[in-house]
Amino acid sequence: MIRYAYEIPATVLMLGAYLMPRAPWRPMIAAGFLIFLIGDVLTRRWLPAGIDAAVLALYARSWWNGSRRRKRATDALGAKSRALRDALVRKAREVVPRPGLRPVPVPS
Repeated sequence: MIRYAYEIPATVLMLGAYLMPRAPWRPMIAAGFLIFLIGDVLTRRWLPAGIDAAVLALYARSWWNGSRRRKRATDALGAKSRALRDALVRKAREVVPRPGLRPVPVPS
């Protein structure tokens, strides 16, 4: 049940994050919790404000850790593919060309 006016945009943001599949949902949820937190502090509802602050802090921490982990993974994949490519080029340069099957020249 919505009691205060600030709950409307926060609820719209958080519901929109779930209902729109291609929306940037992490910033939308964080903004929703932030609006709830600011509204609870302004209306002096301290228990919901504390809960909102704790949820926002946990959410921000998991978001931060997740993005760093993904970046490390892509960097590792990039380093691995670069190493494989360099090894392939090095091996190709070391191999001496051998006579093999060649097309038969067509007499003209």
